[in-house]
Amino acid sequence: MTWIDVNGASLRYDVRGSGPGTLVLVHEMGGTLESWDAVVPALSVDRRVLRYDTRGAGLSEKIRGTASIDTLADDVAALLDALGIKGKVAIAGVAVGGAIAIRFASRHAGRTVALIPMGPAIGMPPER
Repeated sequence: MTWIDVNGASLRYDVRGSGPGTLVLVHEMGGTLESWDAVVPALSVDRRVLRYDTRGAGLSEKIRGTASIDTLADDVAALLDALGIKGKVAIAGVAVGGAIAIRFASRHAGRTVALIPMGPAIGMPPER
């Protein structure tokens, strides 16, 4: 397992595959990077696939206090920077991960080539 300190938190991540493009996978609330285990082999055949435990989930650093969706989206940008992943990425997320993906694409439009939100949970109360 691999961790990296970005944007004020330690995140666990995994990178598979290679190719000209990068796909970032963001899991659901209560999920982990393993939520994507079934699809990573197929998706990583011709591209790099980055998945990670979001701040407060899985084995990433737990949240002290509250974290905004903006912070969670900026974690993705910081993770890409720390890993030296340049250029635009495709980003996919499910449920809360979909909301993070949408916010990443809006806050970092210059770094986004495609957005794949699946059942995005965009109406989550801040205390959750």
